[in-house]
Formats: sequence, structure tokens, C-alpha cells
Amino acid sequence: MKNYFFAVIAVLVFSSFAHGQKSGNLMIGGGLDLIKSDFNEIGGKVQMGFEVNYFIISTFTVSGGAEFWTQGSNSLAIGMRWYPVNNFFLRFRGLIGENDISTGLGFSKPLNKNWRLETSGDYYFVGDFGFRLGVAYLLR
Repeated sequence: MKNYFFAVIAVLVFSSFAHGQKSGNLMIGGGLDLIKSDFNEIGGKVQMGFEVNYFIISTFTVSGGAEFWTQGSNSLAIGMRWYPVNNFFLRFRGLIGENDISTGLGFSKPLNKNWRLETSGDYYFVGDFGFRLGVAYLLR
């Protein structure tokens, strides 16, 4: 059991250095909320967004973007992502216009050298949950 524990720790530590992106890269992405806890009917409220992530180091980004709703006010989004393990990320965003904060986690699946399929789940501090699906393009 002790060897198993050390093996898991070693994989987590070394995989955090094995990212396909480098500091200085940009990633441009967009997504659509498939599920949100304040949806009352299908198509009644649609939320989508886009963001640009700048990799300060291979495991940390700062981001800026916009969120659009068919009902409610649109927002600018400013935040960050941290990739503790390859392809998995934690994110934190402030939504200016909606006056809210969201935190979440996600998965970024590389499709090829530049394209990524992304999913994320977010908790909005006003009390809503959301699940988003999107794509991103990595500019090297």
C-alpha cells in the first residue's frame, strides 16, 4: 500500500510538468451551458461565453472574456485557471455586469496539436450550478 501511495504522488507531480502548452501561449475558446440550475424550460434561457487564456506558466492562466444570456444582463468575465494535473483545471471568474463570482472545475481534451474539447462545471455564488461544453484553440 505504501508503494502505491508513492506511485500516485509521483504520477501527479510529474504529470503537472507534462503539459502541451508553454508560457506565453494563448488559448481562445467558447462554450454553451448545456445544463444550468436556473433553467425553467429547454431553450427558455441560453447562456454562452468566450474567453482568452494567457499561459503565464504551463499550469496557470489568466483569462478575460464575455458571457451572454438571452435573459438577464451580459457580463465581462475576468479570471484564472490552474492545471494541477494534465488536462484537468480549476477556475475562478468574476462576472462584471452580473455582479457574481463563479468557481469550477473542468477537463480539456486535446483533439490535435491545437484544438481542445472542453467541459466544465461551475458554481455561481448567487446559488446556481452550470455545466458547459465548448471548444478551444491553442495559439503557439
